[in-house]
Amino acid sequence: MLEGAGTWDERPESALPDPAAELSEGWQVGARVGDYELIDVLGRGGMAVVYLARQISLDRLVALKTISAPLAADAHGQERFRREARAIAQLEHPRIVSIHDIGTSAGALYYTMDYIAGSDLGRAMQTRAIPIAEAASIVQKVAEAVAHANDREVLHRDLKPGNILIDEANEPHVTDFGIALDAVSAASLTLTGDVMGTPPYMAPEALAGGQRKSSPASEVYALGAILFHLLTGRTPFLGGSPSEILHLALTVPPPSPRVLNSAVPRDLETICLKCLEKEAKSRYQTAAALAEDLRRFLAGEEIRGRPILPPVRLARWVRRHPA
Repeated sequence: MLEGAGTWDERPESALPDPAAELSEGWQVGARVGDYELIDVLGRGGMAVVYLARQISLDRLVALKTISAPLAADAHGQERFRREARAIAQLEHPRIVSIHDIGTSAGALYYTMDYIAGSDLGRAMQTRAIPIAEAASIVQKVAEAVAHANDREVLHRDLKPGNILIDEANEPHVTDFGIALDAVSAASLTLTGDVMGTPPYMAPEALAGGQRKSSPASEVYALGAILFHLLTGRTPFLGGSPSEILHLALTVPPPSPRVLNSAVPRDLETICLKCLEKEAKSRYQTAAALAEDLRRFLAGEEIRGRPILPPVRLARWVRRHPA
């Protein structure tokens, strides 16, 4: 699992630690935290635990996210959590889970946000095959939400199926900006060499780490990896460790979606592979541009992306392997 991500843990559920053990004393299901009563655990990671809670004064369900005990004891972690809340609070988009409140209880920071009844995209993919048009529509809507955040200089940096909630109307919502930082703050809060995210969905430059490595083009790569997974049932590069995935992402092209799934339309494959270009400048430069090409595909219009011709791809490979 990458440092700071807290999201790429493949241990069985029974082997994972009790989330209550990571919290300060009193933070148990059934406890009251300010104006909220904790009902259940929705999710957990290295940075935070998310609860289903009832806001007592308004008698409504919300998701309550609290910083984990190790980070709560660290000033750097507390500041990152506060900046996360401030960054998300400025985002107002129907496909982004909104923040309601931020506070402290028993010395621990928390904030509350919309509760989306349903499942996340990762679980949905395990229970049913997602039709091709639906997959393109989901990624289009998520790309529009990501574009909204990026336009306000907020990078998510951990886009993956598990962070896309699917509501009861089958509409996607982007959540868990747990490692999101506004572009201005990223340099001061991210130490050189930090790598944050979930490896199978991370762009090569983000996997490599370091300051200012992530960008809107890195978000486009993650969206392309999600689309690839939806279309083929697997991620673009399969590896047992972040370093192995990084090596593959840097040295070999992703498989053809149409080879893995012959039902994938050629234009949709072109869109997907353009997102997964190794060089950031060769991808869609914004999530908005990706969303527009997906809209065109779904409307039966000509897409703006063009497939990379074999001679061009060979030339790029030679540049990466001068020997």
